[in-house]
Amino acid sequence: NFDFVIVDMPSTVVAWTEAVLQRAHVYFALMELDLRSAQNVLRLVRALKAEGLPHEKLRFVLNRAPRFTDLSAKARVKRMAESLDIAIEVQLPDGASLDRTNDVDTKSSATDMVTRWDSASERFIVADLETRRPDDGIIGEEGASKESRSGVSWLVDPIDGTTNFLYGLAGWAVSIAAVDDTDTPEGTLAGAVYLPATRELFVAARGHGAWLGGRRLRCSSNDDMATALVGTGFSYSSDRRARQGDRVARLLPRVRDIRRTGAAAPDLCYVADGRLDAYFEEGLQAWDLAAGLLIATEAGARASDFNGGSPVPSNVLVAAPDLHAHLLEFIGPSPTERAVS
Repeated sequence: NFDFVIVDMPSTVVAWTEAVLQRAHVYFALMELDLRSAQNVLRLVRALKAEGLPHEKLRFVLNRAPRFTDLSAKARVKRMAESLDIAIEVQLPDGASLDRTNDVDTKSSATDMVTRWDSASERFIVADLETRRPDDGIIGEEGASKESRSGVSWLVDPIDGTTNFLYGLAGWAVSIAAVDDTDTPEGTLAGAVYLPATRELFVAARGHGAWLGGRRLRCSSNDDMATALVGTGFSYSSDRRARQGDRVARLLPRVRDIRRTGAAAPDLCYVADGRLDAYFEEGLQAWDLAAGLLIATEAGARASDFNGGSPVPSNVLVAAPDLHAHLLEFIGPSPTERAVS
């Protein structure tokens, strides 16, 4: 009665064949794209072709997918599975020769840089999404804009951490999210964040966990502020940076240390994987937050704004559950800020 299934590799050809016989679509979650996996896949396809079975409906995902067990909501789960599949695939284009010294421009300020590679990356992603999902909307950091006719839209950050990219530093990423509500960061259906420098692909689907390779992600269980490693970022606005500096000054004496990677999406993934105990920032955009926030919260992290309400791009705190309330005391508005507001 179902038209898809998730099969984790490695499995036997017999198990795969039985799954194909019972269901029309099969999503193979490849834990490792190695020679053995490739040989097994070819063996399966040849066996199915020889028996006249529906090999043309196989779908291969280059990262372990979530386990979809709530089949009572088949249509919604299928949509998330398809969105996750697409988000993963469109982030793996063939490499190109990079020249980071040409065609550099600025946007909101002299420190807010954009390169021709930001625009090229977005064009590639948008073209691929339009082919795969022609009725979906698209909102891209570099100007892509298309109304949705399906109820699903894609938030695309073609290079999150452009300054890192420009200077040859590791902390940049490609972030793509499928959403069914563009007005809230909590409207993300599925998301993928790819870190080229470390070749790490973080993925999540709403209600079905977050994953890195073959490993389900769990956020930190730290409950001690004194040993918390906290990530943050700074605005391109000098006035806002001054306020952010005051916030960091209040927090720094009370935690293990502060880390500033230079891009929101990787930091949120690091929270998901327990590499950071928390992350906070203000002045983000929806495309900065959508995929990474889902990955972090699906890994068990708690998210809010600086007042403890729902997270918003203008101010967001994502932390290990037992640290969240303690961090709010120091990251939340200062008495001066409350008086001004």
